[in-house]
Amino acid sequence: MLLSASAADAQVVGASQALLFAGGDLRVRQNANITGGIGASSVRLDQNARVYGDISYLNEYRLGRNSQLVGAADRVAAFDPIAMPPIPSDQGPDLRISNNQNVHLVANTFGALQVQNNVTLSLSEGVYVFESIIGRNNLAIVADTTAGDVSIVVSEDLLGGNQFTISSIGENSVQLTVLGRLETGNNARLTANIVAGSADIGQNARLVGSVATQRDLAIGANFNGTFVAPPEPSVNLPAPATAAAFAGFGLAASRRRRG
Repeated sequence: MLLSASAADAQVVGASQALLFAGGDLRVRQNANITGGIGASSVRLDQNARVYGDISYLNEYRLGRNSQLVGAADRVAAFDPIAMPPIPSDQGPDLRISNNQNVHLVANTFGALQVQNNVTLSLSEGVYVFESIIGRNNLAIVADTTAGDVSIVVSEDLLGGNQFTISSIGENSVQLTVLGRLETGNNARLTANIVAGSADIGQNARLVGSVATQRDLAIGANFNGTFVAPPEPSVNLPAPATAAAFAGFGLAASRRRRG
């Protein structure tokens, strides 16, 4: 393990300053390349990690063998809590998208989204609220931020399969907020600022932006991440959509009875 700066030089790396932040434990598997700060209750990076930034921790941090920290590590007394947006009590219709579809959605409030293999979901400026997102392999979310930010809010869990992708077109930001658990398979490609209750990112992931969790954060082997600061939080949640709004969009919409 190599350290190139003293703890006295470190700044507190909170959720808005970190590439990776966890209110609980942060575990990053071997061969990580991290350009940006890290903050967590406890930090563990396995062998061959390269960290170009500072580390802030509450309890302990460990770097595996042959790892390098080009920055400073500092034990801190506390982190500011991560705030989550309120979620509308009335969700919109559930959506089901079959294999090999390219679907465009407009900003709205939806129910549960279930996605089969090889689906591209195109979004434009605005706020998209989902009860949950369950995807299989090759789910690609393409956000057109030319006219403004794109914000995705999931009130429960987001489970993406292998090759889960979030990409952007334009100069503005993509924000993903998952109040429950975020889980991806291997080979995720994520260009977004992400906040979640907890998260598990699979092997060979690439991240441009940030991930912050209220609880634990686990990152698979061969991770490569570059920090881009998140914007100031500002989410105005839309009213629920109606099933009729999706006529002609090539997807199925259904309203569930909620007891």
